[in-house]
Amino acid sequence: MRFRSAWKDVVQQVPQKLQGTGGRVRAEMFDTGEGPFREQVLQVLPSWVDEILDTGIEAGEIAILVRTRKEGVEVANRLLEHARSAGKKRPLRLVSNDSLLLGYNSAVSLLICVLRYLLHPGHEINNALLKYQAYQSGLISGIDSGRLLDQHLAPENVLPEDFLGQQELLRQLPLFELIESLIDLLGLGLRADDLPYLQALQDMVIDLQRRGNLGIGEFLDHWEQTGSGKSIAFSEASNAIRIITIHKAKGLEFKAVVIPFCDWDLTTDARNINILWCPTKGTPLERIPVVPLRFSSKLAATLFSGAYYTERMKGFMDRLNLMYVAYTRARDMLYLGIPRRETKGLKSTGDLWQAILPLEPEQQPCTGVLAGSLKGTVLSLGEMPAYGPAPERKDPWRFQTYPVNRGGRQLKIHLRSDQYFLDEEGVYRTGRMYGNLMHRLFSLIDTVDDVDHAVAQLRREGLLPDKESTAMRAHVREIIGRKEVSAWFPRSGSASIFKERSLLCGPGEVLRPDRVVVEGEKATVIDFKFGESERASHHQQVDEYMKQLSLMGFKQVEGFLWYVVLDRIKKIAAS
Repeated sequence: MRFRSAWKDVVQQVPQKLQGTGGRVRAEMFDTGEGPFREQVLQVLPSWVDEILDTGIEAGEIAILVRTRKEGVEVANRLLEHARSAGKKRPLRLVSNDSLLLGYNSAVSLLICVLRYLLHPGHEINNALLKYQAYQSGLISGIDSGRLLDQHLAPENVLPEDFLGQQELLRQLPLFELIESLIDLLGLGLRADDLPYLQALQDMVIDLQRRGNLGIGEFLDHWEQTGSGKSIAFSEASNAIRIITIHKAKGLEFKAVVIPFCDWDLTTDARNINILWCPTKGTPLERIPVVPLRFSSKLAATLFSGAYYTERMKGFMDRLNLMYVAYTRARDMLYLGIPRRETKGLKSTGDLWQAILPLEPEQQPCTGVLAGSLKGTVLSLGEMPAYGPAPERKDPWRFQTYPVNRGGRQLKIHLRSDQYFLDEEGVYRTGRMYGNLMHRLFSLIDTVDDVDHAVAQLRREGLLPDKESTAMRAHVREIIGRKEVSAWFPRSGSASIFKERSLLCGPGEVLRPDRVVVEGEKATVIDFKFGESERASHHQQVDEYMKQLSLMGFKQVEGFLWYVVLDRIKKIAAS
C-alpha cells in the first residue's frame, strides 16, 4: 500500500513542443512454458535490430540495455552470429563495456603474450595463449586451430622470422621502443580498428615510465593487477550499436533502445544478498550493536523482522528506479522482451507488466488500458518513425595505420642555452650570444628598480657568471638612466609597459616589438639592437610596429631604434 500511495498521483507530463511528435513502444511477451525466456528473446533479437535499422536510424543511435556483463556477452554473441550467418551487406558493429577494455583486444593481448614470452620462453600456458592470439590476429595460416594446444607446436614455428632473429636485441630495448618494434614486426599496425587500443597501451607505458624505470617484468605485474582493466574512450563517430548496462546508461539518451531481458526480480532476495546486518535494539542481544544474519524470508517471523522488511522495501525502490532509468533512455523507439508466466504475486518486472495490462489509469495524460494495444503476444503503442538516410560521416583524423620509426631511435634535441655562455676569458663567443643575453635581461625590466632582480634571475638560470653580475648591473643601470632613455623605464605607475608582446596583424602575421610604453593615447615603441651596424630593415621593422599601433587606435605613436653597443638612438619617422 505504501508504494501505491507513493506513486498514486505521478503521471508523465509531455511538453507542448513534443506532443504528437511520434514514437513507438513494442513489448513482446514470451511464454516461459514454451522454453527458456532468454533463449526465446535471443532468437528474435536480431529481427528487432534489423527492423530498427530499416527505419533509417544509424547504428550509433541504438542502445541495448542489459543488467549484467553476462547478459551483454550473450547479446553480442547472438548478434554477431546472426550477422555472419545471414551474410549481411551492411556490417554490424557492436560496442560493449568489455569491448572497450584493453585486455579484450586481440592485438594488445598478443603483445602481452609476446612480452611474457621474451621474459619466460618456457611458460607453457603463455605459449599456448601466444599461439591462440597469433591465430586470432592472422599471423598463423595453414595450421588447423585444433593444433594450437599441441605442445610439439612451439611458438618459434609460428612467429615471424624477423622477430625470432632479434629477440636478444629486443630484450635490451626500453619498454616503449620494444612495444613499438613488436607492433612493426608482428604487423599489428595495419588494422585500423586496433589502433586506438595500441595507442592507449603506449600511453599507459609512457605514464608508467614517468614514475621511474620500467622493465618487462614490472609492466606485466602492473598489467595483471590493473592495466588490463583500462579502457579506451568511446567515440560517437564510431557508429556502432552500444551494449551497455542500465547503471552505465544513466543520463544518456538514444533514438532507439532495446531492453531484451525485462525479467529482473522486484525485491531483494537471498540470491542478491547473503548477510544482513541487523540492529539488536529491543532484542536479548542488545549488548552487541549489530549482528550478521543470513538473509531469508524466515527473518519475517523473528525479532529482526523490521530490518528484514526495510531491506525488502529498499529492494523494491531500487528495482523500480532501475525500471525508470531503463525505460526513459529512449527518445523515439523502445523495444522490450517480457516473460509471461503463471504466478502469484509480483516477483519480477514481468509479473508487474502482466498486472498492469488490464488496469485503467486514474490520472491523465495516459495511453489508456494497455491490454487494448495487445495483439497476440505483442503490445504495440504509437507508430514506427521513418528517417531519411543519414549523410556518410568521414573522420579526417582517423588513422589507418600505426607508423613506427625504427631507424633513428633517439630524439635529437637542439639546446640553445650554450649561446649565452662566456668562454674561458669571459668573452662572448659571438655578438648574437651577447644580444640574446641582453634581450633576455631587458625583458625582465620594467623600471630601473628591477635591474637587481633581473640580473639575479639570469644568474639563477645559469646565463650570467657570478663574476660578471656586478659589472652587468652597473652597466645596465648607467645606460637606462640616461636622459633620452629613462622615459622608457619610468619609475612612476603612470605608464603601462609591454615587453615582447605579440601584435596580431591579420591572417597569419604576428609582430613582436621589444618594448612598448603606453601613456594614455600615446604609444612609444622601442626596438633594441645589439649589433655593430645599422640596416635599412631595422627602420622598416619599427615602421611596421608603428603602423599597427596606429591601427589599434593610438593617436600619437613614436618609434625608436636603440643601438646599445653603438650608443646610438634613432627616431623613426612615420611613413
